[in-house]
Amino acid sequence: MTDAEKEKTEIVPGKEAEEAMKQKYSSTWKILLVLLFAVIIVVVIVLLMKKKTDNVEKHVTLGEYKGLTYTAVDTNVSDAEIDEIIQKGIDRKTSYELAEDRAGTLAEPGDIVNCSYVATYEGKNLESGSGNFEIGSGAFPEFENAISGSKIGDSISIKAVVPDNYTGIEGLESSSGVSVDFDVTLNYICIRHVPELDDDFANELTGGKCTTAAGLKDYYREKLENEKQESAMADIKQELIDKLIATSSFNDIDGMIEENYNTVHKTYEDMAEVKQVSLEEYVEEFYQSELADFEKNLRETMEELVKEQLVLQAVAEKEKLEVKKDSEIYKKMLEEYMKDYGYADKDQFLADYDEKSVLQSMTYDRAIDFIVASAKAES
Repeated sequence: MTDAEKEKTEIVPGKEAEEAMKQKYSSTWKILLVLLFAVIIVVVIVLLMKKKTDNVEKHVTLGEYKGLTYTAVDTNVSDAEIDEIIQKGIDRKTSYELAEDRAGTLAEPGDIVNCSYVATYEGKNLESGSGNFEIGSGAFPEFENAISGSKIGDSISIKAVVPDNYTGIEGLESSSGVSVDFDVTLNYICIRHVPELDDDFANELTGGKCTTAAGLKDYYREKLENEKQESAMADIKQELIDKLIATSSFNDIDGMIEENYNTVHKTYEDMAEVKQVSLEEYVEEFYQSELADFEKNLRETMEELVKEQLVLQAVAEKEKLEVKKDSEIYKKMLEEYMKDYGYADKDQFLADYDEKSVLQSMTYDRAIDFIVASAKAES
């Protein structure tokens, strides 16, 4: 086992903790990384954050970080959004069964038909599977019209243009406006059972967090408001950091970028080796990217990471925001981190994430919070 592998083994968290840490990092200054390399980037970030840059003033001259402006984000929640969430919950809990008395009959408007299908475009297989389609729903008019009047058990060929924003067949989500060929077999007509929107349903849908149907809208309104506010704050923080980077100047950072790039690149090499494929094959399979493009994006991401670390560390040093072990702010933030990540055992949390990395994260969080506190929304 290599030194890098040993280090990764020490810091890889459990799945639940990993998702929590990913959320924490994406809410501060690592959104780009999470988007590009979501599979292992949490582990990589923790690994890279263990290294603190000495003499940060030699590498960055800070631009103005007080009184910055940011784009206001609308976090209002509409009734339509709440209704959509509840309707999706109802749809997930809706069940279908075979209408035995309709065997051999013709499919008519209003019927829900279970079909097996193969969708192709210019000879290329787009999607295959089976699903329930309501004739006359208007979700996919040409497809529904072609099914109508066919007998259960028939196999038919359909050529239909995929409607805009169609989500009924997953593989066609990016094929709006395209004329697709379908080979369809009508399996049976369904009876649909829609759950009643009662207290039991509310309790089941929310995992016991809301126990009454009357309170369901308020529950989802609060939940969605919180999600929007968290997302808006993440956007604001990233925008402010980007502005600070744009007005700062950097010196002699190529070595840092290269070191980070090599560290992450080696991680992907190791993962490809585990899969017993080349790195080029791994990148193509998991990221649908050419290796050259992937490596270019990786290098650009590492450059952004280095610059973000430097400006936040510089702000922290200038404003004396660095978090020290066992300080009161450390104890307070540690409690918050553990609560956010679902930990009750401090030793286990620090073992999963490494105390140096946690201290760095706390310091960076304080730095960006300081920047946000003096910033104002653009009028």
